Amino acid sequence: MRTDPTRHDLLTPAILGIFFLGITIILWPLMSVLILSMSVAVVCLPFHHRLSRHMSDGASAAMTTTGLFLLLAVVASAVLFLLYDNAGMLLSILTNFIHAIQALLQDSPFVSRFADEIARALTSLVTFVAEYISDLALALPFLLVQVIIFFCSFYLYILKGEYLLGHVIRRLPDRTYAAVRKLTHITGDTLYSVYIVSFEISVYTFLVSMPVFYLLGYGNVILFSLLAALLQLIPVFGPQILLGLLALYALSIGDTSAVLFLVVVAYPVISLSADFFVRPRLMGRRMAINPVLMMIGVFGGLALLGVIGFILGPLFTALAVSAYEILMGETEEGELSA
Repeated sequence: MRTDPTRHDLLTPAILGIFFLGITIILWPLMSVLILSMSVAVVCLPFHHRLSRHMSDGASAAMTTTGLFLLLAVVASAVLFLLYDNAGMLLSILTNFIHAIQALLQDSPFVSRFADEIARALTSLVTFVAEYISDLALALPFLLVQVIIFFCSFYLYILKGEYLLGHVIRRLPDRTYAAVRKLTHITGDTLYSVYIVSFEISVYTFLVSMPVFYLLGYGNVILFSLLAALLQLIPVFGPQILLGLLALYALSIGDTSAVLFLVVVAYPVISLSADFFVRPRLMGRRMAINPVLMMIGVFGGLALLGVIGFILGPLFTALAVSAYEILMGETEEGELSA
């Protein structure tokens, strides 16, 4: 008896779909690492293309992966060295900060009413930090596995990612192919904006922070500027963490002029200018999408998806806008043809 080919055409995708769904469920703890490595690979593809003009694709992918590893290793080593070299000064600031809180609790009649609640809150905070550090130490083996998987998958994405994507989308109908190509282009531009713009903002923060911290007069200009630049990579909070701690330190030693300087000068120059002037313009420049929508994507992604939402939030926002434009374009073409 002849087998119905249509039945096989439906059965095969169903089996493959169940198979890939099972793999996704099994690898779910590593999914954020795989998504992160894929997104970084998309941004690094232009560098791979330039290298592949002078060497084989495999050698170019290996060199791109090695370059990324060395870059991250150098940055991490420099940060750890600066923190270790200035540990005494940072400990002094933290100690004065704690003493300032204790003095505030003892001397202020209003705050003393809530002394027990504040003390419990501080105790909970210290306990949380201690538990987090302990959990991080216990998770070091798994963290090492994640790092290995990140660079291995990054290498494979660089080497075979474009080929596999092209192999799939070339089988699509013409209209669907054009829409998917546009969405992939938007994806590349969005990831470029998220990563490259974040790097540019960090460099901008480092440069504008140096004269600000020099005028502050507390020394360690390079350290404070580097910390502000690194904290700029943390969405929402950013350099405000450093500025807030420095303001509390200034209060603890009675330096009210430094507090005013941090609030009136340092905060607008370092933080507000980057978040509300430079970042939206840089993020919207390449994608031609309203910067406000990009900021909604960033904050919405963080609220719903956590840290990985910093990448996926703007990406989903850009894809939604592009999908709407494609749909409206097809609707207008249908009306004109009718």
